[in-house]
Amino acid sequence: MSDDKLLGRSCYFVPRRFYVFLLAIAILCYGVGGILWTIYKWQLPDEQGASAWRAQDRCVGARCEDVLTCKGTREGSFHTREPIALIGGAIFGYWGFLGALNGYIDDLRWFGHSLLAYAGLLVVLIGADTAYSLICGEYSLNVIDETLLWNLPRVPVREAVKFELRETMVAYPVGFVDKLSQKPVFMLYLSVELCAVAFFVYSAFQVLFLAQFMRHGETGLGAVYDMKDWKERIALRGVGRNPYGYRSAV
Repeated sequence: MSDDKLLGRSCYFVPRRFYVFLLAIAILCYGVGGILWTIYKWQLPDEQGASAWRAQDRCVGARCEDVLTCKGTREGSFHTREPIALIGGAIFGYWGFLGALNGYIDDLRWFGHSLLAYAGLLVVLIGADTAYSLICGEYSLNVIDETLLWNLPRVPVREAVKFELRETMVAYPVGFVDKLSQKPVFMLYLSVELCAVAFFVYSAFQVLFLAQFMRHGETGLGAVYDMKDWKERIALRGVGRNPYGYRSAV
């Protein structure tokens, strides 16, 4: 197994292997915890409350034409992102955990590529949510969930605002939500999502760099071959040798 000091650092001071290990555990716990919550509550985490769900007029049957309307696509991006995040987090987080713990190169690569894929998904959903807001004049559930319905108390809005958004509102008009939250919601959404994209891209490259260093090392000459201070090491090898290359007797 490669020596951790040869595997580099993330964020300038955290050992890269330890960073990947903690990241994998966090994503694994998020995925497994979310799946268990969904099974127990019979709904996705941070989905609309029961009263808001029952208040909506939903059409069913072959004659339903709400599929491609603003009403029908309001929850589409949320219902795309959340299941992928939960199921993918449980699967790839487990592989990342095993890869970082045991040095499994292929598992680390799968984990790294899954982070890149999720970052790409977020970019696609940013475009979809932007188009929805421009066309429909309201925010999608994904924008509300990612921007305002955080699980931190009174962050970024008061708990009363979160309760109203989750439990009583079935649609999210742009002007009303901005006034209710007293924040430029869409700009905040873009800031949050772009930061998330940057984080997942950075973390993906850290995972892939870790896999590369574990297999090939920094120079491609082996996982434990280090070129640092090579001149000093060569000089130390010559200490105590006579002009013919043999060590002098002590």
